Amino acid sequence: MIIYRIIAAILIFVGATMEMDVAWNIADLLMGIMCLINIPSIFILGKYALRALDDYKRQKDRGENPVFKAESIGIDATKLDYWK
Repeated sequence: MIIYRIIAAILIFVGATMEMDVAWNIADLLMGIMCLINIPSIFILGKYALRALDDYKRQKDRGENPVFKAESIGIDATKLDYWK
Protein backbone atom coordinates (compact mmCIF):
# COMPACT_ATOMS: atom_id res chain seq x y z
CA MET A 1 0.00 0.00 0.00
CA ILE A 2 2.92 2.33 0.65
CA ILE A 3 4.18 1.86 -2.91
CA TYR A 4 0.71 2.70 -4.25
CA ARG A 5 0.60 5.88 -2.17
CA ILE A 6 4.06 6.94 -3.34
CA ILE A 7 3.13 6.36 -6.99
CA ALA A 8 -0.16 8.24 -6.50
CA ALA A 9 1.66 11.20 -4.91
CA ILE A 10 4.15 11.32 -7.77
CA LEU A 11 1.38 11.17 -10.38
CA ILE A 12 -0.56 13.94 -8.63
CA PHE A 13 2.54 16.13 -8.59
CA VAL A 14 3.29 15.43 -12.26
CA GLY A 15 -0.34 16.02 -13.22
CA ALA A 16 -0.44 19.32 -11.35
CA THR A 17 2.64 20.61 -13.15
CA MET A 18 1.79 19.63 -16.74
CA GLU A 19 -0.14 21.68 -19.25
CA MET A 20 -3.91 21.24 -19.20
CA ASP A 21 -4.06 20.18 -22.84
CA VAL A 22 -1.67 17.29 -22.16
CA ALA A 23 -3.51 16.32 -18.98
CA TRP A 24 -6.86 16.18 -20.81
CA ASN A 25 -5.36 14.14 -23.65
CA ILE A 26 -3.94 11.63 -21.15
CA ALA A 27 -7.29 11.51 -19.35
CA ASP A 28 -9.08 10.84 -22.66
CA LEU A 29 -6.64 8.05 -23.50
CA LEU A 30 -7.08 6.40 -20.11
CA MET A 31 -10.88 6.65 -20.35
CA GLY A 32 -10.70 4.90 -23.72
CA ILE A 33 -8.58 2.13 -22.21
CA MET A 34 -11.09 1.70 -19.38
CA CYS A 35 -13.86 1.46 -21.97
CA LEU A 36 -11.98 -1.27 -23.84
CA ILE A 37 -11.65 -3.22 -20.60
CA ASN A 38 -15.27 -2.74 -19.50
CA ILE A 39 -17.10 -3.51 -22.75
CA PRO A 40 -16.08 -7.21 -22.87
CA SER A 41 -16.99 -7.51 -19.18
CA ILE A 42 -20.44 -6.11 -19.91
CA PHE A 43 -20.97 -8.64 -22.69
CA ILE A 44 -19.80 -11.52 -20.49
CA LEU A 45 -21.83 -10.53 -17.41
CA GLY A 46 -24.82 -8.98 -19.18
CA LYS A 47 -26.74 -12.26 -19.44
CA TYR A 48 -26.60 -12.66 -15.66
CA ALA A 49 -27.79 -9.09 -15.15
CA LEU A 50 -30.76 -9.67 -17.47
CA ARG A 51 -31.61 -12.94 -15.70
CA ALA A 52 -31.49 -11.13 -12.34
CA LEU A 53 -33.77 -8.41 -13.69
CA ASP A 54 -36.26 -11.00 -14.98
CA ASP A 55 -36.19 -12.79 -11.61
CA TYR A 56 -36.76 -9.47 -9.82
CA LYS A 57 -39.74 -8.64 -12.03
CA ARG A 58 -41.18 -12.14 -11.60
CA GLN A 59 -40.98 -11.87 -7.80
CA LYS A 60 -42.43 -8.35 -7.88
CA ASP A 61 -45.36 -9.47 -10.08
CA ARG A 62 -46.19 -12.23 -7.57
CA GLY A 63 -46.40 -9.58 -4.84
CA GLU A 64 -43.30 -10.83 -3.04
CA ASN A 65 -40.51 -8.78 -1.55
CA PRO A 66 -37.76 -9.47 -4.14
CA VAL A 67 -34.74 -11.31 -2.74
CA PHE A 68 -31.72 -12.21 -4.84
CA LYS A 69 -30.75 -15.87 -4.86
CA ALA A 70 -27.96 -16.95 -7.18
CA GLU A 71 -29.59 -20.32 -7.89
CA SER A 72 -32.67 -18.63 -9.33
CA ILE A 73 -30.64 -17.18 -12.23
CA GLY A 74 -28.51 -20.24 -12.91
CA ILE A 75 -25.40 -19.45 -10.86
CA ASP A 76 -23.84 -22.18 -8.73
CA ALA A 77 -23.86 -20.62 -5.25
CA THR A 78 -21.11 -22.94 -4.00
CA LYS A 79 -18.64 -21.11 -6.25
CA LEU A 80 -19.53 -17.65 -4.96
CA ASP A 81 -17.92 -15.62 -2.19
CA TYR A 82 -20.91 -13.28 -1.96
CA TRP A 83 -24.69 -13.76 -2.06
CA LYS A 84 -24.73 -17.00 -0.10
